[in-house]
Amino acid sequence: MDEAFDAVTNLAQLTTRRFETPGGARGRPFRVLSSSPDGLQVRTSTGGRLRLRAEVFATAEKLLADLGATEEDRWVFLKDEVLSGVLRGENRDKAVSSYVFPLLEAAGRVEIERKRPARLRLIEGVSDEA
Repeated sequence: MDEAFDAVTNLAQLTTRRFETPGGARGRPFRVLSSSPDGLQVRTSTGGRLRLRAEVFATAEKLLADLGATEEDRWVFLKDEVLSGVLRGENRDKAVSSYVFPLLEAAGRVEIERKRPARLRLIEGVSDEA
């Protein structure tokens, strides 16, 4: 199992905690319903369910590192076409950026600047593992 997914699945109260998508005042709440070695099941704010494959978490971190979001002044926008496109493909054509990154943030692996437009960067030291 990869370190990014392990960090998320080891979060205290993972399935009882409320998370929020990025986007400032437009952020929407979501919850993790269940966790398995294959991934997470998320309930969206509209009541829908979304499966996050385990692999998407490591891919998200690697993409941020590849896009240079490892330096203090280097950020990547959440809506970056490369970032969202690769993550969508990694998760079988489901848009997942708005759910993956808040979970990685809660695990202390990424930083999200939530004002619009939302942007991301890796926490120092994480890029060495990615």
